[in-house]
Amino acid sequence: MILCPGLPPSFVSSLLVLSCIHLAGARLIDCGPAGAARCSNRSLLINHLHYGYDAGSPAFAEHLGAIHVEVQFVLLSIIEVSTASETLKLQGWWRTYWTDSRLQWDEEVWGVQSLSFKSEEIWNPDMRIFEQIEATSEPVEATVSPSGAVFRSMPTV
Repeated sequence: MILCPGLPPSFVSSLLVLSCIHLAGARLIDCGPAGAARCSNRSLLINHLHYGYDAGSPAFAEHLGAIHVEVQFVLLSIIEVSTASETLKLQGWWRTYWTDSRLQWDEEVWGVQSLSFKSEEIWNPDMRIFEQIEATSEPVEATVSPSGAVFRSMPTV
């Protein structure tokens, strides 16, 4: 029997099954027995959360069967107003908030207050601005809190 004080039993079993290999972008970080000393709680937690996680599956709330998504547009500036073409060009931040219960952790156990994920690493609500004339597609990161609350902010023109 392997004892790991301070780590949840489910994490220890995940660690054994995965040999604690953490996917970080396109590179592998080996946190196996020989490299465990150089792995932070943050890396181990990301590995634990990714185990069995499917970014293509929606983050449905267990008790509701649906997910509540909040949307916010923060206006930074009005770039152009054209009465001739009846267009308005704005610059701002398109922000979305939701909760993914699959990304929850115990902050006291892990000692991690928040995590950042590349947007494609986790489930994202499928949202579009249909009347948008020009789209921007910059890489975006999402911030996740221990409760599973996700915040994503994208620059938009």
